[in-house]
Amino acid sequence: MPAEICRQATSDVRHDYDDTALRKELTAGCLIEKGATGTIYFGHRSLQEFLVAEHLIATDFNEVPREDKSASVWTLALVTPEVGSFIVEAAKSSKQVSDAVLTWFDILKDLRRRDFPRSGMRFLSELYQLFAESLTRTHDPWFLWLRYFSANKSVEFAPKSSAATDQLIASFRYLAGNREQQAAALMLFAEVFARQSDVRGKLAPQFIAKWLDPGGLREAVQTAREIGRNKSHYIPMDDNFPLWCFLHAAKVEGNPLRVTVDLIELRKRAGLALPMGFADEQEENVPEDARYLSSQVQPIYRSWGVRESELDRIRPFFSDEKVRGKILPLEVVRAVREDLEKPAALAKSIEKPTLKLKQRSPRRM
Repeated sequence: MPAEICRQATSDVRHDYDDTALRKELTAGCLIEKGATGTIYFGHRSLQEFLVAEHLIATDFNEVPREDKSASVWTLALVTPEVGSFIVEAAKSSKQVSDAVLTWFDILKDLRRRDFPRSGMRFLSELYQLFAESLTRTHDPWFLWLRYFSANKSVEFAPKSSAATDQLIASFRYLAGNREQQAAALMLFAEVFARQSDVRGKLAPQFIAKWLDPGGLREAVQTAREIGRNKSHYIPMDDNFPLWCFLHAAKVEGNPLRVTVDLIELRKRAGLALPMGFADEQEENVPEDARYLSSQVQPIYRSWGVRESELDRIRPFFSDEKVRGKILPLEVVRAVREDLEKPAALAKSIEKPTLKLKQRSPRRM
C-alpha cells in the first residue's frame, strides 16, 4: 500500500507513527494480504468462497441463461463444496434467495451431457433437500439421478443408506416411462449394480421383472412363433426400448434357468438413447466380479404376479431357445443430440461504487 494513501487516510488523526509503522497499523485488520512475491490474496480462503457465493446469488447464477447448457455446466463446475454451502445457508435464511436459486434446477431440464461435473451434482443434491417438495412433479431424466444422490447423501452410485435403496426402488416406475426416462433409469441401475453391495442380490429379480414388460414379451413370443421357421422377429429400438436393451445386454442360460445381465453393455446401450454421465467416469473400469448381474427366472415370474395362463404364454422366451433365438434387436446406427456447444461469454462485470474516506474530527491514536 503506498505511503501516500496511508497519510491521506490519517490526515485528520494525530499519531506518532512513521510511514512503515502506519502502514502496518492500518493493514493489520485487512481482509487481503500481500505475499513475498507481490501477490495479493485473501487471508482466509473462506472469504473468497463467501464472495463467490454472494456473486452467484446477486447475478442469478452469473447471468447464465438456463438454456445455455454448456455455460451452465461450466459454471457449476466452479461451485466448490464450500461455495455451495454458503449458497444453501443463504437459501435457508432468505425466501428471496430461496426463490431465486430454485430456478437453477432448470439447468438439468433437457440436459444431454456425458461430462456433467460431479461437483455441480454434489451442490444440486445438497440444495435439492430444501426443495424436494417443490420439485416432486419434475420427472426429467437427470432428476432421477439427483433424487438418488440426495437420498444417498453422496454423489456416489454405491448405496450407502436405506434411504438410497428406497429411492432406487421408487425409480422402478421410470422403466415404464418415456424412452429418455427409461434410459436414465437403466443407466442408474447399471451403475448402482456395478458396485458391490447387498442391493445387487436383493433387487436383481425385481429390477429384471420391472425392466421386462410381460405384455411386450408375450407379443414378441407370439410373433416369433407365427412367422416362418427361418425368419426372425426384430425389435426396433423405438418400439420397445427396454426389450431392445435386454436383447443386447442379457442372456438366459443354465439349469435352473438364470438371466445374466452384462452391466457394461446395458450402460452402453441405454446411453445410445440419452447422453448422460459424469466427466470423471468416462474411463472407469468395472471389476469383473461386479460386471454381471444374475437372477434365477422363477423369482422374476413371481415378481410379475401374473396369472398362470398368462405366464404360460411368456415362458417360451426363457425355456425355448429356438423361440428366443428368433427374437432379435434391430440394429440401427444413429447419432443422438448432445449439448456440446462452447460456453457463452461470461457475463459482464457489474460496476461497483468506489469506497471513499470520510473526514472525521481530530483524535489521537
